Amino acid sequence: MVTPPLVIFASFIINLQTENTSRGFSFSFKAIADTIKAAENLKGEPMSILKDAIKMEIDGEKYYRNLAEMNKDNHLHGVFQKLADDEKDHAHVLKQKEEHQECTLKKSQTFQKASSAFQSLEEFKSEINEIPSQIDSYRFALEKEQESIDLYTDLKEKSESGGDKEIYDFLIEQEKDHYNTINSLIDFLTKSEDWVESAEFGVREKY
Repeated sequence: MVTPPLVIFASFIINLQTENTSRGFSFSFKAIADTIKAAENLKGEPMSILKDAIKMEIDGEKYYRNLAEMNKDNHLHGVFQKLADDEKDHAHVLKQKEEHQECTLKKSQTFQKASSAFQSLEEFKSEINEIPSQIDSYRFALEKEQESIDLYTDLKEKSESGGDKEIYDFLIEQEKDHYNTINSLIDFLTKSEDWVESAEFGVREKY
């Protein structure tokens, strides 16, 4: 079993204190021990994980901005812009947490807003032939949203702070909203592609 670095450091400090006390030096070992204990209590939420989560949200924003640009002439443009804005807000929340600031939790209802963009089915279907085949890109986004949900769920379970749990609950809820949005989009576009293909043969599926 590998000895944790903090344990090695603590042993080093104890030896250092013993040696230097006899030489007339003194310092607060309790303060150092408290710092070590606090670090150990992070339980799976080191700064590296928090930074990775921030990067994940920033990458998500860029990805959705690119998808918005690819669909700038159809109904999907606004949907992807909203998803990108949400990811930007999530990164900001995590940065506030990283800097020990009060976090601003602004709930968005992207799924509800995106659903309204799908309601004009006939109008939206007329654009399907103009939309490049992007289903794989949407499925990739769906996988990333699931990864976000899993990460924040894990961090919530390991957190001992009520405030942190509230933050992770917020992020989980928002990422689930994104997941539902992308999943519904994939489902709708898949059916729409079938609709277009069937229309060529004079057969249309009723929704």
